[in-house]
Amino acid sequence: MYETEGVSSQDAILPYMNFPKFPNYHVAVLWIYLLVLLSVVTQIPHVLVYEPSISPPALFITGATLLCLFFFVLFFRKGKDYPIHGEAPFIFCAIAYAFAFAIPEEILFRGITQGLVLSSFTPILSILLSSFIFGLAHILNSTKGVGPMNWNWQLVGVSFLGGIPLGTLFLLTGSLFLPTILHAVFLLVFQIFLSN
Repeated sequence: MYETEGVSSQDAILPYMNFPKFPNYHVAVLWIYLLVLLSVVTQIPHVLVYEPSISPPALFITGATLLCLFFFVLFFRKGKDYPIHGEAPFIFCAIAYAFAFAIPEEILFRGITQGLVLSSFTPILSILLSSFIFGLAHILNSTKGVGPMNWNWQLVGVSFLGGIPLGTLFLLTGSLFLPTILHAVFLLVFQIFLSN
């Protein structure tokens, strides 16, 4: 950014808007996703199944997952004094952030990884393995250092648990539509209610 007397050009252009500044780590991950997806999708385009396929079991799993997410937010916000982030620019950026990560992650971890694992293992084991890989992919997010003690093991666990209903929805529907929407809702809720 171009700096003038201690004011960045972004602040000079939009002084009244409070846009969140995402870490460079997230920007780098998005570039990696873009490069990987461009090369992978041209080779195996069948992983891009986004037809809305909604069945009663899929709706039940989606509802149960959203209910669990609601109680998760209540549990972790209990007794906290920080406000819910709700300014319009923040909400817009949080939605863009949620879909910017949900779409490529669902293509990579459900469409490709779970699809490959499913060809060698049972459906339940494929969901668990792809969720485990999904969790491990989040290990360096918000790390505090280089060693394993500083890695974000809590996010690995949360991502693994969140990957289970996402993988189940993909298995039930054969489409990335519901998993992507639910994944975006996860990210949106974390950005609005739990980011600190």
